[in-house]
This record gives sequence, structure tokens and C-alpha cells, in this order.
Amino acid sequence: MAKIYRILGKRGNTTIPYALRVFLGFRPNDLLSFRAESDEVIIRREKICDDCCTSEHQADAPTSSEALRSFLSSLPANVQKEALIYLSLGIAQSKT
Repeated sequence: MAKIYRILGKRGNTTIPYALRVFLGFRPNDLLSFRAESDEVIIRREKICDDCCTSEHQADAPTSSEALRSFLSSLPANVQKEALIYLSLGIAQSKT
């Protein structure tokens, strides 16, 4: 894939280019993690649960709210706060 350039906004925002999202299989509402290594940033799509959608696990699979609560409780307190603010803002924006 060719190099794609984006300008970082004043508030630190940028958009992952469409071609890159398609290439990597990123979809709306995916949980992404960011990690800095030297002068590079590694972006990774995270899974909230393993094999929770396979037929043998569906009977015991947690509901989406249970999986989200479990995932959030596994995070450090400061990251939990950021995630909850992000989710709250997303809910508020979707209701307008």
C-alpha cells in the first residue's frame, strides 16, 4: 500500500484514511488500541471476547453489555474513565 499523508489537527485529531480502514478491515465501532514504539504508532483492532460468537459458545456467551462491563473493568481506572466518557458522548450524539 502506498504512503498516505494526513495533517494532525490542533486538538490532536486525524482520520484513518478510508483505503487503510478497508485494507485493515476496520469497521465502525471497532475497538482500536494505540501503542508507541520508537517513532512509530501501532494501531490494532482489539477483540472484547474470544470466540463468543461461535455456535458452541453462544449458549454461554455473555451479552454485549456483560462483555463490555467485563472489558472495561479489566482496564486501568484512568482508561476506564476515558472510555466511559467516549461512550457517553457517542450515545448523546446518536440521540440528537
